[in-house]
Formats: sequence, C-alpha cells, structure tokens
Amino acid sequence: MDPALSATMDLNFLEPSNSPYLLKNHLLCVPAEWMLVPEVSESIEQTKPVVKKFMDDMEFRNDAQPIDFPVMDHVSTHLPNVYSIPVFSDNFCMMVLDEINHIKKTNGFSVNENESKDVQIEEFVLSDKSPGWYYTMWQIIAGKINVVFSALFNKIVTDGVIQLANYNPKEITQTTWHHDGDADITMVVPLNTGDYEGGGTEFWNLGTVDPLPNGHGLIFPTYSHMHRGLPLKSGDRYLFVFWLKQLNNEDNKYGEEKNNSTPAES
Repeated sequence: MDPALSATMDLNFLEPSNSPYLLKNHLLCVPAEWMLVPEVSESIEQTKPVVKKFMDDMEFRNDAQPIDFPVMDHVSTHLPNVYSIPVFSDNFCMMVLDEINHIKKTNGFSVNENESKDVQIEEFVLSDKSPGWYYTMWQIIAGKINVVFSALFNKIVTDGVIQLANYNPKEITQTTWHHDGDADITMVVPLNTGDYEGGGTEFWNLGTVDPLPNGHGLIFPTYSHMHRGLPLKSGDRYLFVFWLKQLNNEDNKYGEEKNNSTPAES
C-alpha cells in the first residue's frame, strides 16, 4: 500500500476514539511490508526455516554457524555483542517523523518522573498514548524482528516498552551510564541522523558507536551492556526505542496471536 494514501483514506477505526493520542498517519496502525527494508525483510523470510531447524534439529544446532542464517548477511558487528541491521524503510522513518511533529504540536513529549534525573529524556510511550500503534509494532517484532534476535541470541521477545525519544540540548544532551530497566534486548532506531550534531552511544569498557543511518536498528543485550547516550551539540535527535523482554507463555498478554502474526503485504 502506498503511504501517500493515508492522506485520503479514512482509517480512524484503527485507533480507538478514547486513545490519549489520535494518530495523524493512520497507516502506522497497519503492519505492512512497506515499513521494512525490502531485501532485509526477504532475508528474514529465508531465515525462518533455518531458525526452526536450529530449534528442532540437535545435529544441525551443534554444527550451525552464523553464515547459515541468511539475515546475518545484513548484520554489522560494531563491538562485542553490539550489532546493527537496516530494519525500517525511508518511507516509514519519514512518516514517523511527520507523526512526531504532530505529537509535539498536540500532546507533546514528557519525561518519566519515576526515572532518575540523569537518564530522563523526553519520550512518547506507545502503550500509554497510542495502543493501536503499539500493537502494530508488536506485529512487526513478532513476525520479522524476532527472527533477527533468534539468529543473534537464540532468543525471542514477547513484551516490553516501545517509545519515541527526543534528545535535545535544551532539555538533556546525554544520559549517564545505565541499563534499560529489566529488558533482555534493546533496539534503538535513529529517525533523523544528519539533522543534529553529536550523539552516538558509548558502551562501558567496550567503545563507542556513532549515529547510525536512519532506520538501522542498534541491537544489544540490555542486561550485560551498560551504556549512555553521548552529548548532543545542536538539533533534536529522534529515536525509536525498543526495550524488549522474553516472558513465559502464561505471562504473554498478546498470546499466540502476537507471536504468530506477520506484516501484511504492501
């Protein structure tokens, strides 16, 4: 589906009318292939049977190497257990940025007062403000991105926090050393690299990763990788942030539907 159609189609039914925030771009509530980088999405589909074989076939598992997983061709290793992969398309990133501009004109971003002051940044938490969008992003995670996590860590995620984050020199230029709550895996996706000066992520005793291209997910195991956002000199840095964890099946509030869903074809 062409993202431009969102301007003419009435998709208000996708987001409950009592949501704290009403989306401007309703296509963000429709999981679809146009949101993803095509060649990476295709390699994820090619990797799915390999992941299943890895889980079911002990002999294959004993002999398997990263090269056996097609999606690994798109993965870059920056530091030990710190990876990146192009995930979201330019069209998706541009639509999210347009939504961010709308958010700032309406509901706005806010900080989490329960967090320590040294890690508070302006945020927009999807589960609280836009549950329809939150659920859509989980369809993408369950149907696509979990395959990447399986190839990297032999792990899938079933719950967590998804939010938009805004760094700017007026509010906070950087964060101090921290872990991302009780998450198992963190994925941070830049949306407007090149529109600001500074930034990047530093990992304790490992090194630094410069700002990635838009739509590329920076992925690392949260529990073992203490990190901080580096100072921003000017501009606003917008990120799509995923703090994800693996729950037991009985704790998974989305159940089988979420774990088995895949994005719709465009």
